[in-house]
Amino acid sequence: MEEITITFVCNHYPREMLRILKKERKIAVRKIENGIYWLENEFLPIQIILNHELSSDENRWLNSLRTDIKADKETDRLIRDYKEHKDSKLYQAVMDLVVRANQKAMKEARDMCDALKELFADELEEEAKKREKRLTSLIYRLLNDNRVEDIRRVSEDEAFRALMYREYGL
Repeated sequence: MEEITITFVCNHYPREMLRILKKERKIAVRKIENGIYWLENEFLPIQIILNHELSSDENRWLNSLRTDIKADKETDRLIRDYKEHKDSKLYQAVMDLVVRANQKAMKEARDMCDALKELFADELEEEAKKREKRLTSLIYRLLNDNRVEDIRRVSEDEAFRALMYREYGL
């Protein structure tokens, strides 16, 4: 339990929620720094992060966890940062959240930004190579096991292909 923290990322200060928590559960709010608040007197650590109060330079990724990002310098900077750290699982997870929450802006940025096109092209090409290698390995194993009819089914039936990947541990 000591390793768990509940975090609310908000675009505005949740006054009504905090008023109810203070009244009913005697929970106090302590401002740690601009944009970061801790709820005290609760058995689990809870923090509230207010995007609009965070320093955009120091908290670029945290500040991007919202649904109103514009396709502009902000998205360009996120994309450049991500490109430099694209092997980091943390960056991948946060970028996935940002893209999902801001699909329209990211699509506009992708259409406008050559760097993003290049970034996604590299990743898509790498994924395609991995899928091709996996399929080739499956076909090779099916041939070795003299399962020619299953090769045809693998090429036509996605569910059967997934079953064969599991069966062969691929």
